[in-house]
Amino acid sequence: KLANNSSGYTVSTGIGSHLTERISYRALLGWSRFEYAKGLSNRDNVTYSLSANWKASDTLSIMLLGSSYYQPSEVYYGSSMMVSTIGLGVGKSLVRGKLSATLDLTYRHEETQYQTLAGTGFDEDIITGRVGLNYNINRFVSLFGRVEYQTTMTSGQNYGSNFDYDRFRGTLGLRLSY
Repeated sequence: KLANNSSGYTVSTGIGSHLTERISYRALLGWSRFEYAKGLSNRDNVTYSLSANWKASDTLSIMLLGSSYYQPSEVYYGSSMMVSTIGLGVGKSLVRGKLSATLDLTYRHEETQYQTLAGTGFDEDIITGRVGLNYNINRFVSLFGRVEYQTTMTSGQNYGSNFDYDRFRGTLGLRLSY
């Protein structure tokens, strides 16, 4: 029987500052240890977290994000993954204070690090693109809508591309703030 808990530890150091009045950044580099199922499998690796934000104008902002970290597998019990992501997002105010639009593109790589069942591990490459609109009715209520496209490509061991898929998702919502 596998233990039902895992622990992760990360120690990072880095810098963050403003290059100019409109450009800020943060970069962290660290070491991470992931102890899966009370020590059944221990993994050590270098991890990172990066972000940069450029306020190109009063109405346009561009952000770049990247990171790596360990997590339990979302597919198989008793498996752990190393996840690396990088994303680019753009936000644009269309009607100042009322209507804004967002666009982002993200790449995520999930690599099997440990598996309890032989032949159950596979790696995934996930590409996601989103477009969104936000409308502020007042300072407490806003409406939002988002359309997302995601493609997932799998590889490895006994599965090849058996878990590949594409999907579209639309979201409409009402946000209440206090």
